[in-house]
Amino acid sequence: MGAVADTNTEAVREFAQVFNELKGDNLPIFVLMTGLPDLILDIQTQSKLTFLLRSEKIHTLPLKNADIIAAYTSVFNCSLSVASRMAKMTGGYAFAFQLLGFLLFDQLNGKIPESADLDKVSIPFQLQLFDNAYQKIFIDLSEWDRKYLLAVRGNKRLQDVVKILGKDKVFVAQYRRRAIERKLIIPAGYGLVQYTLPYFDEYLKQTEDPDSAYYWGY
Repeated sequence: MGAVADTNTEAVREFAQVFNELKGDNLPIFVLMTGLPDLILDIQTQSKLTFLLRSEKIHTLPLKNADIIAAYTSVFNCSLSVASRMAKMTGGYAFAFQLLGFLLFDQLNGKIPESADLDKVSIPFQLQLFDNAYQKIFIDLSEWDRKYLLAVRGNKRLQDVVKILGKDKVFVAQYRRRAIERKLIIPAGYGLVQYTLPYFDEYLKQTEDPDSAYYWGY
C-alpha cells in the first residue's frame, strides 16, 4: 500500500494512525511521503504520530549529475558540454530538472539546445523556481530560520553568523541543525555550510532588496 502525504491535514493524520495499526499487525505495507521537508517533519512530531520518527526510512537523494546529463542528452540530443551546464543549473533538484527541461522544450520547438539557449531561459528558470518553490519554502519557515539562512550568505563561518545574529553559538547551532534537517543546507567544511537548492543564494539576495518583488524587509 502506498500513500502520498503533501500536507498535515486531518486525513493525513488519520491515515498515519491506520498505518501504525496495520504495521502493528506485521502486514507488509509501506508509506510514501512526498512534500517539503517541513511538512514531513510536522507530521512526524504530532503527538500521536511520533512512530514515524522511529520507523525505518529510505530518504531520496538529489539527482546524480551523470543521470541528469544522460537524460538531457537523450531527450534533446545535445552535446555533453551543454548537458553538463544544464545539470549544473539544476543542482540535482528534481523540480529544477523538470522545469529546465520543460522551458527548453517549450522554447526550442525541436531545435538542439546550445549554450546561448540556456542563457535565454536562465532568468525565466530562476523566476519560476522563486515563485513555485522558494517563496513557499521561505514563507513556511520561522523568522529565526529565515534570519539564519540570510546570515550564512557569502560562505560565512559559524563565528561570523553568531555576530550577525547577536546570539550565542548554542542558539545559532539549533537553526543550523534545523536548516540541515529541512535539506536547505549541507556542511561544507569547518564552520561553513552551503545551500542545497540551485539559485537559492540569488533568491535570498532578492529578499533583501527593497526594489525586488521578493523583498521581505530583513
